[in-house]
Amino acid sequence: MARFILHETIINASVDEVWNELIAIEDWKWNRWTKLKADNPTEGVKGKLLASIEGDDTWKEYDFTFGRVSESEHLLTWRAVLGPRIACFLVITRCSSRKWMIAGRN
Repeated sequence: MARFILHETIINASVDEVWNELIAIEDWKWNRWTKLKADNPTEGVKGKLLASIEGDDTWKEYDFTFGRVSESEHLLTWRAVLGPRIACFLVITRCSSRKWMIAGRN
């Protein structure tokens, strides 16, 4: 049976402020669980996903690939396989002018 993790966060900031933080993958200081290392966030670009399951700065490294990335839609997606039966993906998109949805599945 598949497990789903869905997280929705309301952020009190402008669309541009939030998008600029999300797309600046080299500086995800706001994210204690995930870091992305890649040349740039562009569809098809491959990189390394650093995952800290407990958010305690203990990191494991995995391969990942960016999915669809669209500034006009404020959409950032990526997919990684964390083991033989564990895959995850992330979709970050703007739902309204001040509400963002972050959805993941493992």
